[in-house]
Amino acid sequence: MLDRLADYDREDAHRIAARALDLVELERYAKGSTRSEFLLLEVATTCNISQQSAAIRMAQAHRLVDELPNTLFRLHTRQLSVGQGLAVLEETAQVAVGLLGAVEARVYPAVVGMTPAETRRHVKAVVAAVDHEAAERRRQRKRAERRTWVSDRGDGRVLGGIEMSAEDGVLWHDALAELVRLVFPAGEHRTVDQQRADVAALLPQVLLETRPGMSPVQVLKRLLGLPVDVDGAVDGAGERLLARVRRRVQAVVTVPVQTGLDLTDQPGELRGYGPVTAGHCRELLAAADLRKACVALSTGRLVALEDTLVPGPAGQVEQTLLAMVARSTDVESRVEEQHDPSAGLTDFIRLRDPRCVGPSCSQPAHVCDSEHATPHPTGPTAATNLAPVSRRCHNSKSWGGWTLTPHPDGSVTWTSPLGRAYTRPPRHQPPDLTTLQMPWTRHVAAVESTSSDGDEAAPPVDPDDLPF
Repeated sequence: MLDRLADYDREDAHRIAARALDLVELERYAKGSTRSEFLLLEVATTCNISQQSAAIRMAQAHRLVDELPNTLFRLHTRQLSVGQGLAVLEETAQVAVGLLGAVEARVYPAVVGMTPAETRRHVKAVVAAVDHEAAERRRQRKRAERRTWVSDRGDGRVLGGIEMSAEDGVLWHDALAELVRLVFPAGEHRTVDQQRADVAALLPQVLLETRPGMSPVQVLKRLLGLPVDVDGAVDGAGERLLARVRRRVQAVVTVPVQTGLDLTDQPGELRGYGPVTAGHCRELLAAADLRKACVALSTGRLVALEDTLVPGPAGQVEQTLLAMVARSTDVESRVEEQHDPSAGLTDFIRLRDPRCVGPSCSQPAHVCDSEHATPHPTGPTAATNLAPVSRRCHNSKSWGGWTLTPHPDGSVTWTSPLGRAYTRPPRHQPPDLTTLQMPWTRHVAAVESTSSDGDEAAPPVDPDDLPF
């Protein structure tokens, strides 16, 4: 029965591809006759859909047949799901036709076996790399469109929104979550969504009503109708608490060192958001604290992460990056005695696997548990035996009879109580060194691997702890 469920999805994909071929053939048959003017009406009536829906289907059919033949082929041969095909269509909608072949060449076969959400993130990254100049122009144009709005939702409610940069959105969401944890007591009757909505709605009022001798936390609690203590008015405890919150609220971007040195235009990744353009990466690096991470050139898999942050380079990005690259870094090999990994080991695991490794799960690593594949103490508290696993996936392993088997290449196999095995492929890709811009001889140390077997490498710059 489970196999039949999978077959249904594969057949849906095949039918989508077959329909696209038929629609394009039908239009070609009708072209040049009086029938062509009213073809959409004919299709809409035959399929019992609106003419607008018929037009969308026809446009998608032409894109698949004329512009994305590899995607059409993989849908037709049941290698992609409908959701994956839709993700490719939507994320390549603004790519120049002449570049679509290059995009497809880098999308396939990498996305085969991914979920639609994973496919969408991968295609975004490919588009940002292949069509980087246009992607950066779109980002710059969109930045000028930031705004706020309020719209009527009826029943005494409004919908309020903010359009902002990706990094501001990540910080906003992270700060909101931390404020909710700080302000509300255990057992609060409001749901988490209600708590976040109430805090977000009151933030402007908090700024307006905070006076000397009062902490913003006190004002926020009073506006929320919560008991107000003297958490900061006298002894500074409230300010110290807010300082700890500020340290946890960070926008973390992973940047290939070649991009930081302006040798290539490979995109980076903003934790909690997704791929960001090379131009965006370099803009963020100019004011960021830096942390060195090393990946194996052959696989792209993380092998080392420095524990210390390098303070913001303040106009010295190139020199700072080159100094970091030149500095030797030990491969991650620590084995800890306790059950819960240290902060440094946790950071390494979350950077290596930024999302849950569970089957068809994409929860961000910072809301996941650091799970032992082989339970502790039989299995060590070490990177080779740890992975981020969402609470639901964790419970399925602990109580539901599922087993987790990690593999050296970064893939993970989950085996269900029915004995069915599901393998998630590695999520990392080897660094792309084919697009390096000349001249680059003075930066050669930044892109050379220190070994060929994956034990040590050159690349990325980055992280700590993350957003949504």
